[in-house]
Formats: sequence, C-alpha cells, structure tokens
Amino acid sequence: MEICLPYFQDAIHNLKLLLSMEEEEFNQILAKEINLYKQDKTSFFSEDFLNTLSCVIAQEACMLLHGKFMISYLEKHGFDHVELTRKHNPYNGRKNVWMISAVRNNNPLPTL
Repeated sequence: MEICLPYFQDAIHNLKLLLSMEEEEFNQILAKEINLYKQDKTSFFSEDFLNTLSCVIAQEACMLLHGKFMISYLEKHGFDHVELTRKHNPYNGRKNVWMISAVRNNNPLPTL
C-alpha cells in the first residue's frame, strides 16, 4: 500500500484543483466518508460508493498509477504518439475525463 500512497496524494491534489472546492469542504466530505467506511466497510462499497468523493479519488489514483502501463501496452502493439490526457470528450460532451489518443502505423485510428 505504501507504493500507492503517492498516487493517492496526487489524486487528492488533482481533484481539489479540478473540483474547485474549498479545502475545508473537501476535507469534511472525505472525513465523513472515512467514518462511514470505518463503521461498515461492506455497505460503504455498495452501489452508493459510485457517488462518493472516495470513488473519484480511487479512479484518479488508478489512472495515475496504471497510465504508464496502458501507454506501454499500446506502444508494444504498434501504436505511436500515445497520449493519456485529461480533457473534454468531443464524443459525449463530458468534461475533465481521461482520454487515450494514439496513431497506429502512422495513420490515425478511424473515428466512430
């Protein structure tokens, strides 16, 4: 778990900036979620977990931790100019999403 700690610290830092929340409000929400987790771990990780700040932090940490492996995998399978960036998704209009872009055999991938 110690190996992952810097990724979670970076994820929390990133989300504080992205969500434009006051640090006190952010910390209060996180503290409430930590208390819920301590009270009942099983129910904490129910469907309701998907709507928590903790879930968003976990997703962000996952991308920070595994992003380099995703890029490496694509490069090993013939993709060049692989980028993993957070940006606006032009396909569904969502903002601040992680997107992977790449070129295969010097030709862009076809768009849907």
